Amino acid sequence: MERFIRVALSIQNLSPEVTMHHMFTTLRPWAFTDSLCKWPTTNLDGLRQTIAKFMQLEELRSFKSQIRMEEGVKRMEKDAGRWKKQKDVYKGTRFARYSPLNINQAKILEETLYTELIPLPRKIPTPSNVDHNKHCRYHKNFDHNTEVCAGLRDKIEELIQAGHVKQYVQRNEAKIFNYREGGME
Repeated sequence: MERFIRVALSIQNLSPEVTMHHMFTTLRPWAFTDSLCKWPTTNLDGLRQTIAKFMQLEELRSFKSQIRMEEGVKRMEKDAGRWKKQKDVYKGTRFARYSPLNINQAKILEETLYTELIPLPRKIPTPSNVDHNKHCRYHKNFDHNTEVCAGLRDKIEELIQAGHVKQYVQRNEAKIFNYREGGME
């Protein structure tokens, strides 16, 4: 708009009506154009004032939009923190009690993969801010070890309850690990 006004002012004896007509034909359909059609100005000074008001309005809208976006990000971070705390309490497990195992989860995973009792889940990309020293063979991902993988532990418990891998359950049934309470019963 500034360039248009500069060019219009540089032309001698240019009629304001002709200037406004050519300006309207070059503007895209927008609230500013609608405003100029509803409340037309007859001179370039009035046009400058209208432009200044719309620029202020757009800056205000942009500012409010940015504040709303920042508040949304803060809310999402707060919700993510609350979810993480809840996940830490339950360790992401599905069962309240798990059968004690006589070998580690990694070896059971190898055996069940060999006998095709469980399929590997779909690989999820590793987030950028995780510990790359920990690797889960079940998830083919970093961030935790196979030995502490809650998803694998759930799958193993499903197989035990279905009667498939009972040979890996400790014979002393009095000891059952309770993940939610964090200890042996």
